[in-house]
Amino acid sequence: MVLTVTKDSQSLHTVMMLIDNKEEVECIHNSGSQIISMSVEIASDLGLFYDPNIVLNMQSANSTMDQSLGLAQNIPCIIGDIMVYLPIHILQSPTYDILLGCPFDVLTRSTINMLSNIKTTITITDPNTGQ
Repeated sequence: MVLTVTKDSQSLHTVMMLIDNKEEVECIHNSGSQIISMSVEIASDLGLFYDPNIVLNMQSANSTMDQSLGLAQNIPCIIGDIMVYLPIHILQSPTYDILLGCPFDVLTRSTINMLSNIKTTITITDPNTGQ
C-alpha cells in the first residue's frame, strides 16, 4: 500500500478583479467565508460608497469579534469577460484587500479543481448568460 500525503500548508487561491471599472485588485478566494469583504482603505481608494446602517458582527478565524463598517451594494466587478454585481462588506483592518466568500461562489457557480499541489483552476459562470 502506498500512502500519499499533502503538504502541511497550501497557497491561497487568488484572482484579479476589476472593481467598479476603476482598478484591478488581487482578491483572495475563500469559500469558508460567509461574506464578500474589502478593506476600507481599498474602498476609499476606489471611491466606493457604503451604507453604515448595514453592519455585521463577525467572529474572525482567530476568535476576535469585529464589526463591519457597512455594506457597499451592487458593486460592478469584472473577472476576465464576466461582470458580476457584488454586495461587499467593508472592514476596518483586514489582512487582505478583498475576500471572495460564499456569496461569490453561489452567484458565479464557481468550482475549484486542485491537481496534486501542481495546478489549481477556478471556473466561474456568468450569472447573466449561464456561459
